[in-house]
Amino acid sequence: MIKMFGEQNATEMEAVLLSLDQEHRLKKISTEEYESRKSDILLKLKSQGYPLSQEDNMFLERKHNSLYHQMEQLPDDIE
Repeated sequence: MIKMFGEQNATEMEAVLLSLDQEHRLKKISTEEYESRKSDILLKLKSQGYPLSQEDNMFLERKHNSLYHQMEQLPDDIE
């Protein structure tokens, strides 16, 4: 997903985020897909030094904590 946005600037990615929010509100995409795509876009913006809103930073923090919690739930015998 990030490769898809590699050539786009912040303004274009913000437009994609707005469209993504609308698709999710209209239930055209699942919550899982919405969160995954939103995370990819926000991480790309952040990596380019674009300032994120407090809400977007909190979203990324929640996603990070959720993934970390899922990893903790894995059995110890997985190599």
